[in-house]
Amino acid sequence: MGTIAVLVVVAYIGGQLLTTLSGMLERINWMKCFFLIEKKAGAGQVTFQSRKTTVIMSQKKAQAVKEAFKKVYGYDMDIACSENFAMVYSIVYDRMAKRDMFLALANMMRTTLPLAYAFLFYYLAKVLILKSFWITPHPVFIGFDFCLIYLFRQSYSKFKSFSDSIPFDSFLAWYKLMMLFSQYYNLLGLSQKPWKWLEG
Repeated sequence: MGTIAVLVVVAYIGGQLLTTLSGMLERINWMKCFFLIEKKAGAGQVTFQSRKTTVIMSQKKAQAVKEAFKKVYGYDMDIACSENFAMVYSIVYDRMAKRDMFLALANMMRTTLPLAYAFLFYYLAKVLILKSFWITPHPVFIGFDFCLIYLFRQSYSKFKSFSDSIPFDSFLAWYKLMMLFSQYYNLLGLSQKPWKWLEG
């Protein structure tokens, strides 16, 4: 039991260190391509800047988000500025339980990537040292490691992009709900603001 407890503690500390290391490596400009796959907007799409990734939306949806942002904050939204993501997120942060799940999966994939790269360099170094490529099982390991890197990188980019798009969707849904309540209150001739009613 004592050995198991020590292993659990060591594994937890190692996981925290690896998560911190992967986050630091991802912030280095020339290493970003090893982690994230940046998608480009196609025809009829608009790119919004989130915290670390870009979110691609249709022009119709992007226009709705920008109009809602202007109605709430009183000025035009700069889609290339990451600060706008924080302003959108600040309104709907209490609805982000599902986003946290996808963000946790993305962070797990990002944390696993350095391990896959480390094993790849290890196998390549052994091949160079042994100078015998085909008579060792290392080519199989290298090929398998490439597959793992591809899967982890694809999954990280997918979950990260999806988790960053959720606040925009929640913000737009929140705004539409406020407009619906405003129309409802106007029809009833009530003066109380809909967001005060929701808070109460």
